Amino acid sequence: MERYSKLLPGLVDWTLQKKAEDNVSENFGCGYFFVDVCEFTRLTESASTKGHYGVEIITDILNQYFDLLNEKIMQFGGQIIKFEGDAVLAAFPGKEDICLSRMQNCLQEFHAELQELNKRLKNKYGSDLAYHSSMGYGQSNVIILGNPNIHYDYFVYSPVMPSLYTLFAKAGKNECLQVKSDTKGSNKAVIYEDELPLQAEKIYDPSFFPPEIIQRISAGIFTGELRNAAILFIGIGTEKYIHKDDYKTINNYYCAIQEIVYRLEGMINKIDYTDKGLILLISFGILQTHIDDIERAIVCANLINNIESPLKAKIGLTYSNLYAGVLGAKQRFEFGIIGNGVNVSARLMTAAKYGQIVFTKDILPSVQSRFEVKFLRKVRVKGIKDELSFYRILRELPEFLSSYKRQYQNKTQVCYQEKTAEIIEKIKAKKINQVLISGDHGTGKSFISWQILNKFYAENSKIAIFVLDEFNRHDPLILHLKFISKFLEVNDPLTEPEKLKRYLAEILENRDADILLSTLGLQNKGTILTDDSGKQIELQLLSLQKSLDLLMRDFDLVLLDNIQWLDDLSAKILQKRLEDDSPKAQTLILTTTREIKNYPNKANTKTEFISLRDLNQEEVIALIRSQIPNITFQAVDYIYNLAGGNPRFITELCNQILSSFPDPDMLITESNIYDIQNKGLLPYSVENLFMIKYESLSKEAKDILKKASIIGKGFTLNEIFETRSGISQNEIIPVISELQNNEIIDITTLSPEVQYLFNNALMRQAIYSTILLGEKVSLHNRIASFYEEKHGPLAKNHSELLAHHFHLGENKGKALYYALIAGNQNQKINNHSEAIYYFKIALQHTTEKMEKIAIILSIVDSQLYLGEVELAKENLETIQPKEISHPEILSKYQFLRCRVYYLNGDYESVLKYLKNVTDFAGKYGEQMRVYQLD
Repeated sequence: MERYSKLLPGLVDWTLQKKAEDNVSENFGCGYFFVDVCEFTRLTESASTKGHYGVEIITDILNQYFDLLNEKIMQFGGQIIKFEGDAVLAAFPGKEDICLSRMQNCLQEFHAELQELNKRLKNKYGSDLAYHSSMGYGQSNVIILGNPNIHYDYFVYSPVMPSLYTLFAKAGKNECLQVKSDTKGSNKAVIYEDELPLQAEKIYDPSFFPPEIIQRISAGIFTGELRNAAILFIGIGTEKYIHKDDYKTINNYYCAIQEIVYRLEGMINKIDYTDKGLILLISFGILQTHIDDIERAIVCANLINNIESPLKAKIGLTYSNLYAGVLGAKQRFEFGIIGNGVNVSARLMTAAKYGQIVFTKDILPSVQSRFEVKFLRKVRVKGIKDELSFYRILRELPEFLSSYKRQYQNKTQVCYQEKTAEIIEKIKAKKINQVLISGDHGTGKSFISWQILNKFYAENSKIAIFVLDEFNRHDPLILHLKFISKFLEVNDPLTEPEKLKRYLAEILENRDADILLSTLGLQNKGTILTDDSGKQIELQLLSLQKSLDLLMRDFDLVLLDNIQWLDDLSAKILQKRLEDDSPKAQTLILTTTREIKNYPNKANTKTEFISLRDLNQEEVIALIRSQIPNITFQAVDYIYNLAGGNPRFITELCNQILSSFPDPDMLITESNIYDIQNKGLLPYSVENLFMIKYESLSKEAKDILKKASIIGKGFTLNEIFETRSGISQNEIIPVISELQNNEIIDITTLSPEVQYLFNNALMRQAIYSTILLGEKVSLHNRIASFYEEKHGPLAKNHSELLAHHFHLGENKGKALYYALIAGNQNQKINNHSEAIYYFKIALQHTTEKMEKIAIILSIVDSQLYLGEVELAKENLETIQPKEISHPEILSKYQFLRCRVYYLNGDYESVLKYLKNVTDFAGKYGEQMRVYQLD
């Protein structure tokens, strides 16, 4: 068995053995030798064109070079601290004069033997190697940091480091420059050779590296590969804290970064102290490859910038082809990356200030989907032929804002201008805090909401946009979950219950936190009790309204688009807020397709209402001319007669006409429109228009949309792959771009996976209707199985989603299982409409008589809480008591029978019925005594 680690230097082992406070070693004097291979990045780029053979060349050259270098370093009492791509930092602890002499002797022998190695490399590959280097001596510390639950890391600090890194870049080919000695350093502490192991004991290996790296290295195969990866080069402003020996602050900051990187499934490749200060190299696409590695890197950079810490980072971000693999010698190596992308990201980082993210133009489309950006300048980078365009992230855009911009920013408002302006002024003056906009699909609810929001966003107000869809109808507390998800930067906070509980404990009082957690099904402390009077339900709603207000505390304006799709409980909470006259920190803008004639009577005095309608003829003419300036009066009348007054339909028709006549100077006539209509390119309804747009897409785009329509809600590319779409990861990016350019889908969120949503629910419904029944059943089953496997032990927390897909997938057993869980969970939290919905699904999939009766009784129970006494009575009449063989079910039946009589005010029947009931044991029997006492 090997005794020593090949992954860690002896200095790390020595520091651990000392068990120093905060894992920071004692001061010691040390010589440093930095050696960098000349032109190796260029060799990597050249070899990458040769595919796998090129990788073998790179690996072989590196192995031979590093074998020689490590042999000489160890021969003269040194040890490699870090492999930095194609460079090496070596340490020679001891007295200054001895260390410098050893380093010079090491370099002389390495130089001589490198010439012999180069002869072999030249004969075999036509390439040879050179170096430029530097050496110096200074007081030092080893700092070990990181979360032990993820992995430890380390770096070596010495004041000589910045000069060491700056000087080597000035060295010529095969030249070494020496940092001038610090004359004040005569009292430097010294560690002697017998105190210091040259290599660390093997036992420490697993603590310092991700398990994937250990697995690759333990396989014993020194291979490399070429990978496309997103790279973050991060500079951290630590100088003040290092000089104060405040390594705890540095460690806390590093641990926060670790948590973000590994949650997003990236990798911290390097931490080091150089002329750039403390730097981190992070990659996405090396350990694990994702179709959205660029987006994960963007999210990671933004989250790092939002860490609450006195430390700040400046970040360079790019995407590049890299060599990744085991770098080093047989006796000492690391897993690292080499490529121009590393050099470019380092240059990007130096172009940034602390708190800034700078990136290259090639990832601009991915960044622009969620961030406002600014062009900085064009820069020439060593090793890159063409100049690179550098951009900086200014601020994060609210979800859906880029989608709204794309759809509405160039559209002219032709009606409700005065009302919109009036609402904007009232919001500014704090005269209103709620706006409720109603109207049929396509009447302009989202467009007017955008007009209001855009005004405030331009003035730097903090806004949030949440677009609801039909699949949110059965998600309990969807508003609470959306705001929590936004703050915690997770798609589903129920998958991280401990983090969720900590967050709620910070912002809510204990009672309100308990009620919210109980309603979410994450704890049961008896905080939610129910009775026939509904008082406890009222208290629950008031508490949940209070917690929702607190969750929205960071925003000035919040748009909730399509509140008709809210789950029942969230709708009741929102109704409470509409009625509440107490001061509000935020203004809510709500849109709905439902009529709002009853709301004005209940709403508080600070609520404004707008009821939208189809446009009149004058408004239609104005809208058409704003879209198509060069159009005849006859053509305008033709469109009006075809489309009526629905603004969305008119806008889509105008877009369709313009796509057939792209020349902006061409006059569009009635006959032109008639011609394209005869070709089947101009539909008679919005649904037909969507289908024309769908049919014009590529086969791959249609296939993705079919799968997306099955998923229904916001979808990720991983979910698309799980439905076996037959498209590879490399092919899917242009297809997604095609769908975005056609304004069919758009990004809703980036964290932790990119999530997309249909821009229009009618498009999803139209596509869904084209899928054959057999294929629908198969696809619903596949996606349900994917969710079940993905959530594992937490699958019950997603019972609504699983019940929906297994039900449509005609999987009776699993549909019944998850529908019963969903029904019981919703009933427990007083979300009775949803409970009834899922119990009815369960009823369709059970054949067992007692189970069927139990489900009907559950439906009756919820109907009584909703005041649907007659419906409950009808359901009870379908059950024959003599058929009930289970005592608990019989007791529940008897209890509900009493409730029906009681709620109808038929007290005589209650007493008569109770005389025939002799069994008052059990839960329901005890509750019947209430009626007996009354």
